[in-house]
Amino acid sequence: MNIRRNDLRNVTVIPAAAGGENGTMELVSHHGWEAMAHSAAVEAPWLFNTSTIGRIARWLMQRSLRHAHPTMATKRFVVQLMPLSRILEEHDVATINFLKIDCEGSEYEILRSLDAANWARIQRVVIEYHDIDRGRNHAELAEILRTTGFEVEVVHASGRPLSALLGVRVGMIWAKKRGC
Repeated sequence: MNIRRNDLRNVTVIPAAAGGENGTMELVSHHGWEAMAHSAAVEAPWLFNTSTIGRIARWLMQRSLRHAHPTMATKRFVVQLMPLSRILEEHDVATINFLKIDCEGSEYEILRSLDAANWARIQRVVIEYHDIDRGRNHAELAEILRTTGFEVEVVHASGRPLSALLGVRVGMIWAKKRGC
């Protein structure tokens, strides 16, 4: 849809999720809130888990926001999973001018899996980070970028206190290769 709406011609769609390894990934999607889809391996914030309090909070939010979808049914589906390094190799990508990562918690596996040769291809990165569970802290992502030659700026979301109440801390990490 984005390709068609923007009349893009130099785009290759890869029907896979980027991750840390080859295989498959189970995704969890919440009807009407697809932007909050995430890997089933990531501990979902309390707002999106199956607890009674989570279901009540979602129902209240839907009512107060006059959300167009009457239910918030959770849907799970399996997708192909590929490391970013494999995607770059298979599509002969020599240089990435701008890498945008927004994958609801899976950014950690993607960055952890890249080796020095692949980091050398990347000039600029922007990441929407999600500190969802104990194994995910944006400071780790910033450190990976710094140690691979990037200047890094972390920008916390303006609604950080509210998002923390919902069980997730989000923000942006902007990075550019030193000398770019």
